[in-house]
Amino acid sequence: MRRTPVLIVAGLGAACAIAAVLWKLREPSASSVAPAPDEGQGGASAALPVRPKVEPGPVSARPARPPEPRPPQLTPQWRAELTEKVAGLARPGEAAFTAYADRFVDDNLALAEEQARAEGLSVPEVRALTRMGLMVMTTQRMQEVEEILGRDLPPEKEEALGKLVQEVNGDFKTRMRGLVKNGAPESERWELISAADARYREGFFQTSGMTPDQFDDLLAGDLLLPGSPPAGAAGEATDPASGTPSRCPHGRARIRSATANRGKSCGWALAGAQLVRRRAAFFRGCHLARRMLCHGA
Repeated sequence: MRRTPVLIVAGLGAACAIAAVLWKLREPSASSVAPAPDEGQGGASAALPVRPKVEPGPVSARPARPPEPRPPQLTPQWRAELTEKVAGLARPGEAAFTAYADRFVDDNLALAEEQARAEGLSVPEVRALTRMGLMVMTTQRMQEVEEILGRDLPPEKEEALGKLVQEVNGDFKTRMRGLVKNGAPESERWELISAADARYREGFFQTSGMTPDQFDDLLAGDLLLPGSPPAGAAGEATDPASGTPSRCPHGRARIRSATANRGKSCGWALAGAQLVRRRAAFFRGCHLARRMLCHGA
C-alpha cells in the first residue's frame, strides 16, 4: 500500500500556536508588505529587492518564537477510562475523538485564550475549530483512510480530497473574516462553523466512499485501546469480550467492538503503534489546519 503525502496544501511552513486550527483572520498589515519596485526608474537593478539597513541587535532583543502547543499525554488509564465512558454510544469513535480534541485545548488553554482574543472569537469557537481541524487532518492521512476502507484510493480521488480542503477552506475563510470584521453575532459564526464541518464531511464521504461507521473507526484511531498488545502477540490486539487476540485482515491490529461489527473497518481501536504516529503527525496537522484561515492564501 502506497504512502501518500499528508500535507496537501502548499506553504505550510508557519508554526501553529494552538491545536490543529488556529484561525488567522487578520490580513497582513501594510507595514509587513514590501512595496512593489518602481519600473519607471529603469534598469534591472530597479527590480531588485533592497535589503533594509538595520543593524542586528542582541539575541535577547529578537522576538521570541511563539510557544508550541503540547500534545496530550495519553496514559493507558486515560484511554481505558475513555473506552468505558463511550461504550454503548452510537458513535464511540467520534466521542473519543472529541474528548481527545477537548483534552488538547484544555492542556493548552492559555494559548487557546490568547488565540481567541487575537481573532475576535470565543474560546468555545476555538475549541470547535480545533476539533474540526484535527478531523480534517485525520481524513487527509491517506494511508490510514485506505486501511479503514480496505482498498487503495485512485490518484484522482486523493487529488479530489485535497481540493475539497481548499474549497471548503477558501469559502469558510472569506465568510468568517467578513463576519468578524462586521461584528456579526456569535450565533452566525457558529452557524458558519457547523455548515463548514457538514460540507467537508459530505464531500469526504462522497469522494472516498467511506461509510459513517468506517468514519467513526477512523476518528477513533488508537484512542480507545486500553493497553498495548499482549506480550508475544506482535501485531495483535485483544478482544475485550473474549480476551483472545484479534487480527485485522487489512494489516493493522485493532480491538473489535463487542457490541457492533464494523465489517471491513475491523472495529474501532488501533493498536498502540499508531499512538507514535499520532504524536509525530500532530504538528503536521497543526500546519495543515492553520492554513485553513491564515495569511490570506
